[in-house]
Parts: sequence; C-alpha cells; structure tokens
Amino acid sequence: MRLMGITFNNEKHTYDDWGLSLSDPLIIPQPDPNITLVSVPGGNGFLNLTTAMTGEVTYSQRKPTFTFTTIAKRREWQSLYSEIANYLHGKEMSIVLDEDPWHYYTGVFQLNEFKSSEITGTITIEATLDPFKYELEETQISVPFEPLNVTSDGIDLSMLGKEAKDTWNTDYRFGSSAIPTLDLSAYANIAIGWEGQKTYYQHGGTSHVIQIVDGNGNFYEIEEDTAALHNTIKVSDISAAGVDVSNIYRILVQSVKTAIVKANAEACMVVHVEGSKFPSVPIIEIFYEDVTLAVNGKTFEVSKGIYNSDDIIITESGADFLFFSPLFEDPEMPIGSNVATITYQKGWL
Repeated sequence: MRLMGITFNNEKHTYDDWGLSLSDPLIIPQPDPNITLVSVPGGNGFLNLTTAMTGEVTYSQRKPTFTFTTIAKRREWQSLYSEIANYLHGKEMSIVLDEDPWHYYTGVFQLNEFKSSEITGTITIEATLDPFKYELEETQISVPFEPLNVTSDGIDLSMLGKEAKDTWNTDYRFGSSAIPTLDLSAYANIAIGWEGQKTYYQHGGTSHVIQIVDGNGNFYEIEEDTAALHNTIKVSDISAAGVDVSNIYRILVQSVKTAIVKANAEACMVVHVEGSKFPSVPIIEIFYEDVTLAVNGKTFEVSKGIYNSDDIIITESGADFLFFSPLFEDPEMPIGSNVATITYQKGWL
C-alpha cells in the first residue's frame, strides 16, 4: 500500500522513490502576519500600521519540519541519506502534499539530520516556504466581444476604496496619501449618486460638499444642493482644478450617509476577475491593436500580443478589467470574437 508523502518538483516522491514514511502528520504551519504596532507617546494603546504601506496584510515564510522513518535496510541508510542530500539540500523546489493534491508550495529545503537506532533510521527535512500555497491549475479567463457587455454605465469605484464614514460623511480612501491607487485619466466623468432618504443636513444646512483629493493634497471641490440626488463631474474639470487625476487618494461626500461613485467611459468592455489571498500579476494576451486597458483605475496602452505589468495586481478582492477600443463601436465587429485572455495564479493560506 502506498503511504502518504510529498512529491518534490513533480519528480521524487518521499515513499515511492526513497521509502520514507511519515512519523508525524503532514502539517504546514500558517505564516506569521507581519504586524506593525506603534506606541503613541502620551497616549493609550497603539497605532496599527500593519496595512499602512500596501493596504493588505503581508506574511512571513512558513517553516515546516517533516520527519520520516526509512524502511531501507540498515546498510543502505548512509547511501540513502547522501542521495536525498544531493537531491534537495539547499535547493529551491516545489512540493505537492498527497493530502492536498490541488495545490503546491515553493521554497528552499535542507536535510537537517539523520538519527538511527538499532531498528529504524530517522530523516528530518526542513523547509522555508513562501507564505502562500498555489493552485496547480492556472486560472484563465476569456473576454469575448459581446455588444451587451459594452457599457457606458460605469464602474463602481466605491468597491475600490476603503470607506471611512461618520454620521454625516461618506469618505472613500484609495490606497494612502503617500501611495494613491486610483487613476481616473481613462474616464470621461465620474457620477456620484445617493439616496434622498440617506441625506443628512449638517447643522441645519441645505447643501453638501463633494471633494476629490490627489496624493499631493490638491483638491477639486464643489457645493451641491441637497435637493439633487446625484452629480456628474467631468474628469477634465477635475484636472483643470490642478488635481492629478492619475493619482486620486480620496473622494469625500459631506452630509451624505451613503454614496455610490461610478467612473464612466465610452465603449468599454468590463470583466471582473475573482481574487485570491495571493496578490497575483496576470499575463494578458490582447488580440487587437490599440486597446486601452484600465484595471482598478490604472490605465495602460497595450498592443496586440502578450502584456503584463507589476502595476496590474489581482488582490483578494479581485479586479475589474476594462478594455477600451473604437472597434467596440464598429457594427462589423464579430460577435463572440476573443478580445483578450487573462491568465493568473491563485494562492491561499
């Protein structure tokens, strides 16, 4: 009967090739989160800066230890130990656990020690692994041309920002003031809407303020009558006010409890890509020339062929991919033709 074990680099199995049986269950410990807590002089408690730089929790490596016993004859122990050392000691490899054949881990391995008794030999393998386990199969999404998918209704930017609100205000933050993440330059306008029932009157006032701020603190601000239920703002007007529309940090709607912010553009195809715990950089294959790609507010000019960028990252919340091209307004554009494919690797804790 085949015993459970580990496959290295899709080549060597601990039991099939070396006759090693596990002394303990196969357990990969969870990685430690990189937590940053800062004491406040003269204050109580601490500031949690864990997500201040990236907006996400980051993790350290996993460090499992695997202990095996050998079924080899005693005279073979030394040669077996040497064979395993020559194969994996100090090398970077991938592993698949028999108990989880749908994922793999990557890391550096070392043969720690060999112990023997009169009856058994014990071999210990230590690993320093990436914090994530990865799906064996890559995820691939095709983006076919479909007129029903061509929209000017807009992408909900509220989903991209971390909302901070009090009784009176809806305040969306995109990244941080130091590292803004929202780029409006691909869009013609943004539409801000709210429900009349949710409108509050601050200090008895009859208007509220919409403010759009970039990472340098420059802002565009208008005052809106509370009788309105929405406002459409041209991106060109925001830019003309001195705001860097490629680095928006904050959209604040005062005196409104709940607001929806949408970015509108002409002839865009939209696909939402599901995320994973592992921040993945996708490979994108474009099948037409002169396509503009916007991903979560950042804009890229791409040509036919393979494209990838470290600025395009699929995080745990996923990503919205918008493909812009005059071709999408052409009545001769073949329905069902593939505009692009998005290929990426999912990973989990």
